[in-house]
Amino acid sequence: MFSKSSRLNTSSAEIAEHFGASGSTIAQKSRVIKDLLKISNVFDPDFSLKEIADNNPFNHLVMRNGFIFFDE
Repeated sequence: MFSKSSRLNTSSAEIAEHFGASGSTIAQKSRVIKDLLKISNVFDPDFSLKEIADNNPFNHLVMRNGFIFFDE
């Protein structure tokens, strides 16, 4: 969302301004939302734009017998 290379992008300052809140308040609330929705990491495919989810480097990692492998 904050990457200028993304087709949908904005800054945290623009979000704060839109809602009439401070940047620290927005950061605190975003953490609460992340916890409520159980978003565990930045690359969660359920909460990512399609182009980000498709290019996620973790898509090709698998765990077998406790070891992580790159699987194409």
